[in-house]
Amino acid sequence: MKSGTGPTVLVSFSTSNQGQGAVIQVVLDALATLPARGIVTLGPALERSHFRIPENVAVFDHLPHSAVLPGAAAVITHAGHRTVMAALAHGVPLVCIPMGRDQYYVAGRVASVGAGVVVDRNSTADVIGRAIREVLEHPGFRQHAEEIRRAIDITVHSDLAMHELENLGSAAPSSQLTD
Repeated sequence: MKSGTGPTVLVSFSTSNQGQGAVIQVVLDALATLPARGIVTLGPALERSHFRIPENVAVFDHLPHSAVLPGAAAVITHAGHRTVMAALAHGVPLVCIPMGRDQYYVAGRVASVGAGVVVDRNSTADVIGRAIREVLEHPGFRQHAEEIRRAIDITVHSDLAMHELENLGSAAPSSQLTD
């Protein structure tokens, strides 16, 4: 990646082939027009050589989301449950481009809580670029994603506390477990 200025935008679609190659190219074309740093993960389904990669984008076959999300300003995704939850667990807003299955529902939920926008998979680079700019420039998306991050944190911590309490009970001597 030759130019590395601007907010970091993670692009992560499915690791299985869902016909996302053409959509990813349009996303790359949109990123080429923005003052942003794109990080794209292709997974095993796609070959880097099939894409025109702009100078402000780095492409990886695999990169753990945990390595990028703490510094990401937005995620562009097919709205798979795992990617959406990872982004929201870090308080990162999304541009959802569902490809099929339950992704339309997941994308709709992201939009309904204000943590991102939904874009049709047949959109042009201009439309996708506007969606990316909207998520990056309007702090409400980040604020709503942060609210969900806090809710996830509370849920995880209460689940961990419950697990610890259950473990305390199972570790007690058997003489203390009688009525």
